[in-house]
Amino acid sequence: MNNIDPAKPFEGSLTVLSYKQGFASVGSASQEAGEPGYVWAYAELKLCGTKGSYTDNTSSWTLHYRDGSRINPSGTTYGDFPKP
Repeated sequence: MNNIDPAKPFEGSLTVLSYKQGFASVGSASQEAGEPGYVWAYAELKLCGTKGSYTDNTSSWTLHYRDGSRINPSGTTYGDFPKP
């Protein structure tokens, strides 16, 4: 997420509505990432802004797991990926 006007900081809240890991697709997450053991996952999020303006894209997010590991989003999109 990028703040449009740094003089007016963005404020808001983010809610995770759902998360699913391990769904099947026409393409393999392990092959796409070049790492064995990778699986596809998705999160449905609700972002509510209360102050300021922002732009967003899928590359600005990082998934943080409880064990401290982090995964950046894939740039891959397949037609059978879950839709919002």
